Amino acid sequence: MSKFVEKKHLVRAPTLLIGVGGIGGQIVKSVNDNMSDHDKSCVKMIVMDTDSNALDQFVNLDIPYIQTSENQTVQAYLNANSEYLEWFPTDPFINAKSLINGAGQIRSVSRLGALASKAEGNFDVIQRAVDEILRNQGDSLNRAVRVMIVGSVTGGTGSGLGIQLPFYVRRVLREANIPNVLIRGLFLMPSLTEDVQDTDAMKRAVNVNGYAFLKELNAFYHLQTTNEGNNQLRIEEYIPGLVNVTSGNTDVPAAAMIPYDFLYLVEKRSNQGIIGDLSEYIKRTSQIVMNQLFSPISNGGYSAEDNLITSIVPQGGMNRYCGAGVSNAIYPKDEVVRYCTVRYAQQLINEYWLTIDNEFKKRDEQQHRLKKTNPSIKPLEKSEVYCQIFDEICDPMEHDVSSEIAELKGELSIDLTDDEGHVSTLPLVKSMMTDIENHINEKFTKSELYAEADACKLSVKVNSKPEDVASDVTRQMQALRQFKTNAENTVSNLIGAVAQDILPADRKTAQDYSKGANYNLYVSLNKKHPIIIRYVMYALLNELKMAKKE
Repeated sequence: MSKFVEKKHLVRAPTLLIGVGGIGGQIVKSVNDNMSDHDKSCVKMIVMDTDSNALDQFVNLDIPYIQTSENQTVQAYLNANSEYLEWFPTDPFINAKSLINGAGQIRSVSRLGALASKAEGNFDVIQRAVDEILRNQGDSLNRAVRVMIVGSVTGGTGSGLGIQLPFYVRRVLREANIPNVLIRGLFLMPSLTEDVQDTDAMKRAVNVNGYAFLKELNAFYHLQTTNEGNNQLRIEEYIPGLVNVTSGNTDVPAAAMIPYDFLYLVEKRSNQGIIGDLSEYIKRTSQIVMNQLFSPISNGGYSAEDNLITSIVPQGGMNRYCGAGVSNAIYPKDEVVRYCTVRYAQQLINEYWLTIDNEFKKRDEQQHRLKKTNPSIKPLEKSEVYCQIFDEICDPMEHDVSSEIAELKGELSIDLTDDEGHVSTLPLVKSMMTDIENHINEKFTKSELYAEADACKLSVKVNSKPEDVASDVTRQMQALRQFKTNAENTVSNLIGAVAQDILPADRKTAQDYSKGANYNLYVSLNKKHPIIIRYVMYALLNELKMAKKE
């Protein structure tokens, strides 16, 4: 791309160009390489990225950069700033990630990294850039400062920082007594970056980031004409309010408290088809920036945008999206459905299925605290306390028996019909314990040990000779020793068989048992609620422990 011809008579407005993320940095570098010396005198460029490696190329260039991250893990920064846990989606793999190695297509990591960087004073680069372009303005007219932020809505840094950044720039300029701030955004859409992703998961991630960015951005535009939902929008540097927002001595109209006055979205396909790969689009995007900021048509473009106020008013300020090509936002419905499903399941498990576990955790923690002062206190047995808590919840004297868990109590009873057709109701655990004991006895009764036991009986006639008695005793001792060996082997073999009968190794094997085999846990607990299954398992364990002691 050839440089624009330098024209001294063209008076430039002070301009701030900020590139966010890897793509934003490439666009800024391309603009810098093709900008005239005259234009450089009234413009300051800044590159911001979470990834320190991506910023290495700007070390030897006259382009200030901000590393929007610090050399610490996500977990370490969250530990020091627990207030961010309100919105940060904690995950053990994300928490172990180092902020300095890039956002990894995770918007929240970029946002967190920017907060850490800002806290260290790294964002002062923007303040210094504003001061410099104001000093170099060079004419007596009070010209409005022009700001353009470029990048993509698909990466972690661009989509995670692209909304709060213009709010920050507006504040810096207000504090410099520059109220007339027009901020443009120019961002590449997901269709341009998904093809260069290595996996399907990463392709989905860029679309999700793009959708989330535009969805949040749209929410701020809605607040130009309504205060509904204003208290739900919380992001760094955003000042909520309608009519006027006071900051120092400067009254800021609500319409100025939007991220971008105009947002350009670059899509892959237009009615003319596509123009090449991602690098070609980045090249074309840098040309768009040059045309918007420094070409002879730039002043006319700004005037045209100023005149758009007549159409913005009747549209409630919503028509601020512009196209550099054909733009579209892809609604990731499958991801949204999956997200909602997982969140509902998580909520269901936490608030319902884990109610007893959460109560046990409280009691267990209290027990540990008491044990510190009294070492004789024994730790809680979960099998016992789980059943105890369930019984308490189902006790009308202790709790509201209309609760969801209390309604499960009916599953702990079983109806049995005798040969005469009489129906009796028994506790499920007691019935299963009886069936298990009967099954074990039946297994041992059918074994060959009972036949061998008869051979061990000592039968000596009264008139037997002493030598005959001695022979019989010797024979019986040998039989007893053999019986002991056989008994140990039989018990060892039957233990595995009985365990398999009670709790088969897999579902396929369990399906082979008949409906009447109530000693089998799969048969007895089929279609029972998970809470009931756990209760029964714990209760059986308690019963077996007691039986073992007896």
